Amino acid sequence: SYSVFLSFRLSIFSTYALGNF
Repeated sequence: SYSVFLSFRLSIFSTYALGNF
C-alpha cells in the first residue's frame, strides 16, 4: 500500500537526516 511505501521512505529520510546531522 502507499502507507507502507511512505513509511519506508520516511524512515530512509530520517536516517539520512540523522547521518547528516
